[in-house]
Amino acid sequence: IIILTSGDLEIKASSDNNARLIGGAVTVSSAKAGIGLNVAVIANNDTVTAAIGKDGNITVSDGNVNVTAQSDFDAWSITVAAAVKTGGTGSGATIGGGLTVIVSDNEVLAMVGDNTKINTSGDVTIKADNDAYLLLVSASVAADGSGGGGVAGGGTVAVIVTGNKAKALLGDSAEIISDGEVTIASYNIEKLISILASASGASGTATSVAGTVNVLVSNSESIAAVGDYAKI
Repeated sequence: IIILTSGDLEIKASSDNNARLIGGAVTVSSAKAGIGLNVAVIANNDTVTAAIGKDGNITVSDGNVNVTAQSDFDAWSITVAAAVKTGGTGSGATIGGGLTVIVSDNEVLAMVGDNTKINTSGDVTIKADNDAYLLLVSASVAADGSGGGGVAGGGTVAVIVTGNKAKALLGDSAEIISDGEVTIASYNIEKLISILASASGASGTATSVAGTVNVLVSNSESIAAVGDYAKI
């Protein structure tokens, strides 16, 4: 790879995703059994790569060299489950529930390959940036009018899992000659917000159950590295 230019050299890759999901389950029963269930899943598995390959020779006489990869993921999900059992004529049960899962497993890579030489009068930037905003709202309500011999149950399960990777790499034996600044940086910014609410009420001998379960798991990585025998 040989590139000669008198202006800025921009090598850029980006991904911008927005996801909105709303789920609800409602059951109402006076005597007979009734079941309401919703399952909602949002999964984002992007790969975003901006790279200069191996054995390149880049010369910029009057400008900067920017190798940047960026991913933005904005997702929110709202799940509501409700169960209501009013006065009735016999035994019965109503069940309302919801399962919501958000998974973000992006890989963002900005790289200059092995044995590549960059010669410039300006700045050199190798940057990987992953930004994830995940909002999950979960609510469950159960009410019983005590019609006798019945159970009303409502519940939601909310799970957020992230395994995002942001990597900015200068390869083995690569060389950067610059009259300006050299930046090799990776950023992995995550905002995980989960809001839960649960309420249940019963009178008489009847049973009413409402519950929420929330799980947040983050296994993300951010790496900025200079390879073996590289020169800056």
